[in-house]
Amino acid sequence: MAFKKPQITEVKTDIQSLSIYLRSVKKFGKTTLFRDLVLEKFGDPTKGLLVGCGAEMGYTILDNLNATQVEDWDDMEDLKDWLIEEKGKEHDIKMVAFDVVGELIPIAEEKIIRMSTKETGKVCKSFNSAFGGYGEPRKRLLKLLKEYFSVLKKA
Repeated sequence: MAFKKPQITEVKTDIQSLSIYLRSVKKFGKTTLFRDLVLEKFGDPTKGLLVGCGAEMGYTILDNLNATQVEDWDDMEDLKDWLIEEKGKEHDIKMVAFDVVGELIPIAEEKIIRMSTKETGKVCKSFNSAFGGYGEPRKRLLKLLKEYFSVLKKA
């Protein structure tokens, strides 16, 4: 039976259950805020993971911050697999932050360009021309990001 019977919800007020998009000016302290939040909540920097995206490496001058770097979408997929498959074995990460969205989006755009070239058999020179253009690249980008973060959230 695929139908899930209704049940009364019980709200859990815990920051771990949230997905937060934090946006501010440069050098505001977003990375420091994440590090401090992990230390306050868990008292252990290994419970959080800051993922530096692309050219963003704002974590290099902070102590007590568990961090890694992703350069392309293959790295993103490897990270997701590692976070899910190695939980309880290699790590006990409970919170993840991606720093910054301005570097994450171009990584995803490059993936869309590669997907377009592979699926259509036509060389795609720009994000806007992927999959024939007309808004399709943006739809695919949103789907790619939504699926990625949904899988992480559920895990």
